[in-house]
Amino acid sequence: MKQRRRIYYSEKQKALMWERWRKGESLQKIARVF
Repeated sequence: MKQRRRIYYSEKQKALMWERWRKGESLQKIARVF
């Protein structure tokens, strides 16, 4: 099995993810966006 490369997000993307997560969106849903 090949190891998945770690994805590095920009600060802006991280902030957006946190914002969405706080609003109650599931992590799967957020992950699909990125």
